[in-house]
Amino acid sequence: MTTNANKILLSGNYVLEEDLAFAALTPGHLLEVYNDSGTMKVRKHSTAKGFCEKAFALESPNQGQSADSILGRSIETAYAAGERVEYAICSPGARVQAWLKGGTNYVIGDKLESAGDGTLQRISGSADLEIVATLLEAKDLSATTGTPGRADVRVH
Repeated sequence: MTTNANKILLSGNYVLEEDLAFAALTPGHLLEVYNDSGTMKVRKHSTAKGFCEKAFALESPNQGQSADSILGRSIETAYAAGERVEYAICSPGARVQAWLKGGTNYVIGDKLESAGDGTLQRISGSADLEIVATLLEAKDLSATTGTPGRADVRVH
């Protein structure tokens, strides 16, 4: 199932949150929430294979709109450091368009873990697994080392 939806959250249950971005990030990145000297902020999940909330940055279609412009943010509009980021903490079964790490040919059914940079990667090894999601569409990123791509995943 290939999707070209112009939204990150495709289906399922979630809790909508909003915090400041620590650094630049893009809708679809796996996030972590942390306390920065008393201010709650979000950043790309930074621990490869590590435990995480299933929190994904969302597009914010109303953010950026004004009386002069009805254009909001799309899934391609990055957040800058200090901007308010809308994100979803997803329940098991939710479907999102998440970033996959480049350099791999992914197949439907791949189990995915955090790559430590806001993207997901195919699980390697078997010790202390933290499965974030299952891939629902094939995505060949083998020729794009270092360049991620979005794909439809089902959150665990």
